[in-house]
Amino acid sequence: FWPYQVVIYPSARITFRLKRKHNIIMKLRTPRLGTTGSSPGSTTSSSSRSTAAAASHLNHLINNNLTAAINDAAAADDESPEEPDDALGDAGDVNNNNANNADGNYTYNEDEEVNGFLQLIRDEMTVEGIEKNTRAKSTFNTHQNENTRVIVWLFYNHKHVIHDELCSDLQDVIETVDYDTMLSRKYRGKKSVEERKNVYLFQQLRDKVAEFLGTPGSTTNKNTVIFDEFVADPKIYVDYLAKRRKGNGGLMKPSVYKSYRASLSFLFWRYEFQVPEQFSSRLKTYMDGIKRLANKARQCGEGNIEDGKRPLNFELFLQFNKWFLEMGTYEGIYALAYSLATFNLACRGDSTLMICLKHLMWKGDATGVPFSHSKEEQLGDDPTKRLPRFCFGNPFIQAADFISGIFLYIATNPELIDNKDGPLFPGAKDSHSTKFSNTLKIILKDPVKRAIIQKQYAFDPDDIGVHSWRKAAHTKMSCGSTAGPTNSAACIRGGHSIKTIAECIPSTSTLLHLPLFTMTKVYKLKQHVRIAMPWDDHYKYFSQSTGIPPHVINYQHFAEIKELIKKLPTQFEESLDARQFNGAISLPQMKELMKEAQSEQNAAMAADIATIKKAMEDGKLLSVDSSPDEEEDPDYGKQFDLHLHPDGTLRKVPPDWTFPMNQLQQMYQYWHCGNQLQKICPMKYFHSSDVSFLGDSTRIRLNEVKQLMEIIDKTASQNGAKPTKKMNMTSTNTCFLRGKVGLKIPTTTPTGRKRDIGRLKWSSAITYLPKASKKRRVD
Repeated sequence: FWPYQVVIYPSARITFRLKRKHNIIMKLRTPRLGTTGSSPGSTTSSSSRSTAAAASHLNHLINNNLTAAINDAAAADDESPEEPDDALGDAGDVNNNNANNADGNYTYNEDEEVNGFLQLIRDEMTVEGIEKNTRAKSTFNTHQNENTRVIVWLFYNHKHVIHDELCSDLQDVIETVDYDTMLSRKYRGKKSVEERKNVYLFQQLRDKVAEFLGTPGSTTNKNTVIFDEFVADPKIYVDYLAKRRKGNGGLMKPSVYKSYRASLSFLFWRYEFQVPEQFSSRLKTYMDGIKRLANKARQCGEGNIEDGKRPLNFELFLQFNKWFLEMGTYEGIYALAYSLATFNLACRGDSTLMICLKHLMWKGDATGVPFSHSKEEQLGDDPTKRLPRFCFGNPFIQAADFISGIFLYIATNPELIDNKDGPLFPGAKDSHSTKFSNTLKIILKDPVKRAIIQKQYAFDPDDIGVHSWRKAAHTKMSCGSTAGPTNSAACIRGGHSIKTIAECIPSTSTLLHLPLFTMTKVYKLKQHVRIAMPWDDHYKYFSQSTGIPPHVINYQHFAEIKELIKKLPTQFEESLDARQFNGAISLPQMKELMKEAQSEQNAAMAADIATIKKAMEDGKLLSVDSSPDEEEDPDYGKQFDLHLHPDGTLRKVPPDWTFPMNQLQQMYQYWHCGNQLQKICPMKYFHSSDVSFLGDSTRIRLNEVKQLMEIIDKTASQNGAKPTKKMNMTSTNTCFLRGKVGLKIPTTTPTGRKRDIGRLKWSSAITYLPKASKKRRVD
């Protein structure tokens, strides 16, 4: 553990064990604080000096005893060497990795030590366990908790959507509920007896509903909701969401309403109920309104704008670690190790608790910890999520040093080394989360520390929780510095997914109507493109990383440029001397040489200009010759589909299609080329019935676009670029460039700036139509 110093706290009880042939155990109990029998209540100065002297004496004692113990163990090993771990060879592998017995059951090695987490997972590898793990336990509990509330609310307000059997059982609960047991318990709250009875009854009803819904992995044999009646009117569920309030009557956050909606989908999934499209679309519209109102309420002062706990800044993170260290107790050392591991790995608390000792790997000057399972990667499909997350030491700041924090924790728990396959934080997950949370609460309840958090760091202690550590890591990584980690590195470290460009664009964005996302030829290029990442060792597209920050490289480049500038005058003089500029060549001779050198180039340029001028006079500068895409193709119409809508009508656009509000040139491309990727035919073949599901205003828009396109087509035909039935992007752009002049849109703005007609929104181009055209459009 060099170069870190072992620090023994006055209240520590530490056990060191060297597992060789013999077990050497040394126990350190609380030392006396003074030679005169002074108690902990003595004066501060003498007590601190005595404590320091005792700690120094104990450190020397530890070093001497450890040295003697190691020497004794080594001597014992020389006398009777142990059998090496791999002495069994393949036989050991056969014993540990046996095949099925004749009865189809596996046999296990009873001598094998398996930690509790792993044994529970092995025991769940059954049919029932697999069904139970199709959803995480926490996910099931969250949805189960919400669905029991919904069903009880439906029982009180819309009993016609609840099955008779459940109604009967819930009515029996109401009639037979026993309040005496509840009232006999000690209660220090502010609720009245009637309010306590209502809460108790509500919980009893929810427990009865939970019996009908079943446990994780079980089949819902009992019916609860008559789903056909429930989905017939989406306002029933919207009414529930509208009445779901906080205790003070306030609105929830938009993300909370979204989670309620997810719980309803989970209820449909458990009963394998196929939700009608009409219900989903109408409920989506209502959810948009609910989230909009909830978001307005947040802006007007409802609750906090931030979601969840606030992320710690780095200074406050160091302050908490100092407080953990100053506690001098086992809980403080545990909290320090938990804090450093969670922050350096940028992981959730559950992932921290699943780290095993054998996961700690050395690579260079760092400690790497890989993760194969996390909340965002539960199935192990993404190999980048399993990359080790390397943590470096910080000998200058002990509160930020990952290695010394883990060492102190292992030194106070030496039994962990006996089982290298065991977890770094053994025990139940809930107990560990509670242990760190309780230690954190001790600090947050301290009046002095609360004042420091509020005054020095401008934090409300109530906004700090366990998840603040993971958020703090992401805040530190995404600091905005050019020398900091890139977005991809931060996402990989935190276990987040890296989305493609198309995934980042909203489905309603006009960018999705561009040729980049609508042309099949562009989409087919994907199979010829190989995406390689810097961490992929089997690719040759990346040079070895040096670890030098980019701003240091820029400084070096600037220094090189500065040296080059200094050398320019000397190099210029040397060049002139070599050409004898001040010698035999005269000024008329130089002019003659330059004229001869340029004559040949001037002649070639004159020929090119004459050719271009002739082409412009003939009107053939832009070729409109037919391309392979414009040849007669009997299967041209087969590439476009008719889409079935919820009302049973076949239309040329899908149900989720929105009317594009593109630029004029993009709209002209959509008019003649359509969207080949979504198999939407060119817009010029649309009828009013194809867009009628979007409302009467959409049909008016279609007529306006048609009027603009007819003017462009007519002008293009007059200028020698006649549109055809089947057009590609090249011919479409040619027709647009020759036909846009027919719109008679001014090429300059009222302020004198140049206007690009192709980049105007088509809705803006409508306003430039002649008055006669507008009148005809209104008629």
